[in-house]
Amino acid sequence: MGKILVLCVDYNSSDDTMKFVDSVLKMHSAVEVAVILNSGKEQFTESFFSRERLHIYDYGENLGYMQAAAEGLKEYLSNNLLPSWIILSNTDISFPDDGFFEKLSKDKRHDFILAPDIVSSDGIHQNPFLINRPSKNKLLMLSRINSHPLLASLYSLLAKIKGRIKSSTKRVKPESSFIYAPHGSFIIIGDQYFKRGESLDHPAFLYGEELFIAERARRSHISVYYDEGYKIHHAEHVTTAKMSTKFKADALRNSLDIVIQKYYNR
Repeated sequence: MGKILVLCVDYNSSDDTMKFVDSVLKMHSAVEVAVILNSGKEQFTESFFSRERLHIYDYGENLGYMQAAAEGLKEYLSNNLLPSWIILSNTDISFPDDGFFEKLSKDKRHDFILAPDIVSSDGIHQNPFLINRPSKNKLLMLSRINSHPLLASLYSLLAKIKGRIKSSTKRVKPESSFIYAPHGSFIIIGDQYFKRGESLDHPAFLYGEELFIAERARRSHISVYYDEGYKIHHAEHVTTAKMSTKFKADALRNSLDIVIQKYYNR
């Protein structure tokens, strides 16, 4: 039975984080949880930190979502063996199937990244996130849009409207299939991804984690697979909601530009 490590990053979401950690640790003895505290320990109860199989890492600053997870994993691995599965997870997640981790502990597809069936609070299936690799022109267009905060805000609004129009089709559960990229709220990564030299290091402060993981998987011949047999509920308590439009647009543009430079200019 393989060990499973769940990596999650807290940023001003202590209630969600404590509830999530409690639920996960109760589900299976093979699971350990590493929480990286991007906004410090002040909002947590003292008893929270005494849980078995819980690892707490606090670097005294906000490292951004993905880089915080990367640093937490490095510190965990300095004292522990690489688990069979590493999960990058939001903390506004719940599990309709109590046997989720029992099933995963017996899953032998360690050269896969698994994208579970993630259902949002309004019933939308968030995976597959991207079935096909986006073109360079599409990423360049998105980068240009996010060079102008007002245009980025308008584009985001139009995308939401388009998403609502299409929501009726996204309420139908898609069939399991190979895809390009998983939704970033819950990504299940087999140990072969790391054994082949890949990491969670993130050269941008925010955004684009799905693209970076997908490109690294592509480079190292790791299959990305949407598996409807693994089910997740996502409450979508968005921690970026209080950030300014300009900050979010700048962060997204920077992330896109790095992806283009690293993986599309070859």
